[in-house]
Amino acid sequence: MTRFFLIMFCGLVFPQVAGAAAQEGRASPMVQVDVIVEMDAINESLRSTSHSIEQISDSIRLMAESGELDPDQQQKLSRILDNLDQVVQTTSDSVNALPSLVQRLRSALVSQSREILSDVKFWSIVIIAALFLLVIAIAVGLYLLVLRPLQQNILSTIDNVAKIAQALEDTSRALETNNSIQQELLKLGESRSR
Repeated sequence: MTRFFLIMFCGLVFPQVAGAAAQEGRASPMVQVDVIVEMDAINESLRSTSHSIEQISDSIRLMAESGELDPDQQQKLSRILDNLDQVVQTTSDSVNALPSLVQRLRSALVSQSREILSDVKFWSIVIIAALFLLVIAIAVGLYLLVLRPLQQNILSTIDNVAKIAQALEDTSRALETNNSIQQELLKLGESRSR
């Protein structure tokens, strides 16, 4: 029975250890995420937007400098120009910050995928160990609840059969002795009757 458990243990544990060693040797990720931002297209779009805003700005300046507008209208145009400059600056800052944002996002994705893979490996090992322990518990339960009582019943039956055989042998000897005594008595009875 111990050989059975030893063979089961080796059959369940060694393939898992070999598989884990092979995976460590490869060290390739199960999930790989590549985030690529087309910076050239974004820069071209920004240049086009900036050029359009500059043309609008130049047109508004020409209108403001032409002298046809009253001071209140010139002040409003000046605020519009300031707002347009602020839009251009904000857009430029956003595009400049985009590569670092992409890098941070990629780093976060890589670290989260590593954590997920680590959790998957941990729970896989836990489940395999639990299944192994369950198989051992079932085998031990089968031995204790079925095979051991069956073994005791068989041994008890064999012992009873041996006792019956001994009793039959004793009875046979007693009959032999009884027969030999009866024959002697018959011989004695015949010798007296003559």
